[in-house]
Amino acid sequence: MNKALIISLLNAYMYINNDDCLSIMTYNHVYNDCHIQNIEFNFVDIIDNHNKSYSIVFDDIIGIQFQNNMAIVGMK
Repeated sequence: MNKALIISLLNAYMYINNDDCLSIMTYNHVYNDCHIQNIEFNFVDIIDNHNKSYSIVFDDIIGIQFQNNMAIVGMK
């Protein structure tokens, strides 16, 4: 995915809602029900639903999905 698109989607998620409805898919893992801790230029720090911290490089992200009461947003 394009880095600018990833950053835009993650910022939109943080603006719309910051609950447990964010899913990030990488080549090796799917992180469900996570919170964004920090967004940097090349990576994002998250906390998953088991309270484990991860740092995900943008180049590894193949999909992002989140929802609120009005819409579901997802990109692959």
